[in-house]
Amino acid sequence: MSRNKRDDAFNVMVMREAAVELVTTSYYEGCLALPRKADAALRVRGWRRPRGMRRVSSKRWTAEEDRVVLDRTVAEAVRVLGRTPSSVSMHRWPLLTDERIARRVRALRDPRLFYEPL
Repeated sequence: MSRNKRDDAFNVMVMREAAVELVTTSYYEGCLALPRKADAALRVRGWRRPRGMRRVSSKRWTAEEDRVVLDRTVAEAVRVLGRTPSSVSMHRWPLLTDERIARRVRALRDPRLFYEPL
């Protein structure tokens, strides 16, 4: 995530039902708003989920699920966890990276790497 070039601020994006809820709260009837912003808010408030558009849940990952993802193949983890292959693969990559880094740190802390026993 990076800042925009004009004023070095992050641009926040909210979509779907969350956007409707945010706009409904922020641009209530009779609020003081720029006309173009009020028009955009009206369009957002009218948004309805199209038929057939899936809802994506943002289920948090637990430590047990992390272990399953690390210890099994993607196909096995999908079957066990009931998640999509894409979800498991995307979650697996940073876990493997973190695991590699942790192994390197543990190795660096091992004094046997630096000193011979007396």
